[in-house]
Amino acid sequence: MSIKSDFDTANKQRQTVLDRLRACAAFTIPWVLPNDDIAETDEILQPYQALGAQGVENLVGKLLVSLFPTGTPWWSSRPSAEARAGDLPPDVLEAFANHLAARDLLIEGKLDSTNYRMAQRSALEQIIVLGNSMTRLTSDYQTRGYRPDQYVQRRIAGKMVWLIVAEAADVLMLNDETLAKAALSRTDFEGKPIGERIKTIYTQAERQSDDRWVMTQELNEHEVQTSEEPSCPFFACGYREIPGESWSRGFVEARLGDLRSFNGLARAIVDLTVAAARCVPVADPRHGWKASDLTRPNGVVVLGKVEGSIPHGVGFLQSNKAQDISVAQHISDQIEKRLGKAFLLETFAQPEGERVTAAQIMRIARELEGALGGVYAHIADEIQKPFLARFIWQMEKDNLLPAMPETVQRGQRVTILTGIEALRRQAELERLLGAMQILSSIPGALEKLKFDVIAERILRYLGVETTNLIKTPEELQAEIEANAQQLLQTEAGKKAIETIGNVAEKAAVA
Repeated sequence: MSIKSDFDTANKQRQTVLDRLRACAAFTIPWVLPNDDIAETDEILQPYQALGAQGVENLVGKLLVSLFPTGTPWWSSRPSAEARAGDLPPDVLEAFANHLAARDLLIEGKLDSTNYRMAQRSALEQIIVLGNSMTRLTSDYQTRGYRPDQYVQRRIAGKMVWLIVAEAADVLMLNDETLAKAALSRTDFEGKPIGERIKTIYTQAERQSDDRWVMTQELNEHEVQTSEEPSCPFFACGYREIPGESWSRGFVEARLGDLRSFNGLARAIVDLTVAAARCVPVADPRHGWKASDLTRPNGVVVLGKVEGSIPHGVGFLQSNKAQDISVAQHISDQIEKRLGKAFLLETFAQPEGERVTAAQIMRIARELEGALGGVYAHIADEIQKPFLARFIWQMEKDNLLPAMPETVQRGQRVTILTGIEALRRQAELERLLGAMQILSSIPGALEKLKFDVIAERILRYLGVETTNLIKTPEELQAEIEANAQQLLQTEAGKKAIETIGNVAEKAAVA
């Protein structure tokens, strides 16, 4: 069977999934996943409320700031615990740490020159709205996103094992080798409109038993490229994994009932308001009024029956639906409050500016972890770590980064500094500082603590590399002895000066 036939088979099986995801998009951001029959130039029906879209944008913005902050590295490569506990001399360990820090700077510089933050924003948007996202790191270090109707996937025990992505490509943009393998001729498509030059390329990624990936591309039902790679260039992430299902459930799907009700009430309130605002005059001809009298310009005298400055036989059509509007508005306000709380719209404002402080990132992370319930660890495992590993492997393959031997690689540890890791460090730091504050009120308690160990932990929780930074007991003892020696020399000098002064004074007196 061809990859295309596998894609078509899996595509038919997941149509109910797409219908569910499109319902989630319809009440939030419809263009995240439009219907199959809607072209790019067609108008997409918009919901009657913008609360869903506003809530999604609020969550996505906060997630992006806390996971991929601008101007702040979101990972760090450091010597592993095994390396620090080994027999390496301090100067060698410090040189290794400096080498890893220099590598991180090279990676960060290359990463910041790409579009990955913009692509990750779209991926986070799909995770919140649709519950599923798929991105790819291309050979030119750009990040490309896909909608769920452009790929099929299989998960076993929460692990991605197989996926196929369908991409449209212009035949004239492909190289001659690819066209030859696909049994296509460039001359057959030259001069034709763009619509007739578009072909679909199917890319299949399949995980092997040793966690390596076999990548296969197919065009015109011919295999045009195959490779085996240590990591997958595709990064799939879901919001909430369901055992036995290959597609995750999303944040919006859990609130779909309130969103659907709120949208219906918003439409009803608009319709009732329009009906109540209609101004349709009514004239009774028995009192001398004519229809044309109600459309006369200002200042024109109209003849009709008037008593006490009030014209008789003239009125306006009324819907008398004010009570219905108030009931619908009351229910709508209750749902809006629940949705606003779920989407974190009632909390502090999103920080602005090129740089966001660590305190702001921590505050956002703490709020999101409480609202989204453990999404950080999942995103770190399925997006951040695999994406960074693939990016580093690709830079080493292209000789943009010096490759490290496998034995040296085992001596390093890559730590994600944002998300759940940042929350853990902040919680440990707060507990340590709280304990010290309590102990400070107990006489003699602080004297029993090892302040060199406390200082090392505080620096580590703050993200400061402590290798060769804190003085060893031997260095402290040497400093004490040096200070004592200097003090003795100073005292000896003072005594010598006093002695010379006394001698001079006695000589002057004599």
